[in-house]
Amino acid sequence: KLGKVHGGCSHAACQWLNVPFAEPFSHRFEASRVRKTPYIAEGVGSATKYGPACIQNFRVGNVGRQSEDCMNLNIFAPSGYADMKPLPVMIWIYGGAFLTGSAGVDYSGLTFNGTRLAMHGVLVVTLQYRVGIFGFLQQPDGTGGANGFGDMINALKWVQLHITSFNGDAEQVTLFGESAGSVSVCTLSHLPAARGLFHRVIAESGSCYPSGDIILNKSEATGVRARYLRLL
Repeated sequence: KLGKVHGGCSHAACQWLNVPFAEPFSHRFEASRVRKTPYIAEGVGSATKYGPACIQNFRVGNVGRQSEDCMNLNIFAPSGYADMKPLPVMIWIYGGAFLTGSAGVDYSGLTFNGTRLAMHGVLVVTLQYRVGIFGFLQQPDGTGGANGFGDMINALKWVQLHITSFNGDAEQVTLFGESAGSVSVCTLSHLPAARGLFHRVIAESGSCYPSGDIILNKSEATGVRARYLRLL
């Protein structure tokens, strides 16, 4: 186990915010790795405030505080969850055109709070993933370009490893998301690396067959990377 995190409860629901699911990065463009290092008390033991959004263009959205240390998730449970039978899990993936968004606050400034949904008898998880160049820029050696999806997969792996500590049923996991989150749900449904990490999906608004300006082939991605580096 990674240690204890202390959230907060009301008469309706409990929540644990800013729970790290990945190891700290040694450099900003590396693939994330699912958390194995035990949590420390400083900044992690108290899980009562939303963590920062991942770095993004502030002119696109309004997600509040940002940081490169953003691999965190939030968990919402109904009040009395510990005395219930294992609860089905619903994992929310935010939209924002893969350029903006957050598990805490979306690009319009709306707070993602799973309390009301959790009151219906489910565990709600909202996960973070890197957006923009941090999540999807191809690297000079031709690898990468999908770190954002890797972040999602590692959050799903964390859920499989630890959600039973919150009385969640790891065999009843549903992914749901809107816009880019919907495209992500569809993408994860086809990725071998995500196989067995969830069991149902709900895709809202974003197409499972997105246009070519969202998904690029390797040659197109190389061109985007070259143009970006020239700008720098």
